[in-house]
Amino acid sequence: MRNLITLSLLLFTFSLQAQMSANQLLLIEEAPVYSAPAFPGGEAELLGYIASKLDYPELAQEYNVEGMVVARLQLNPSGEVQSTTIVKSLGFGCDEAVLEVIDSMPRWQPARYGDQAEYSVVYLPVRFSLR
Repeated sequence: MRNLITLSLLLFTFSLQAQMSANQLLLIEEAPVYSAPAFPGGEAELLGYIASKLDYPELAQEYNVEGMVVARLQLNPSGEVQSTTIVKSLGFGCDEAVLEVIDSMPRWQPARYGDQAEYSVVYLPVRFSLR
């Protein structure tokens, strides 16, 4: 009789563990998915947009200035550029040219965590080359 009681308790313990594992798997499957912010049309459209809107400053051309400007964009949950900071400057009017392009950008698709739009930060490198 004693063996039967022990066996019943062991079966009950295993069934609880199996049930907890199934619940844990449900939680993993239902975890919110993060999606990064995106320019309308994707990265190729962003590159085309920058190329069509960016003017190479005359001063930079005159002094043969080449290099990269990196801008930090803060996007709000509606996808608008809330603020912009130049984190890597090139000078000679290149920074201002990049800021002008960013100011004229359409709304981005905002970052999402699950169904909720979130604030996000995007680093945008823009290369200036005379070739």
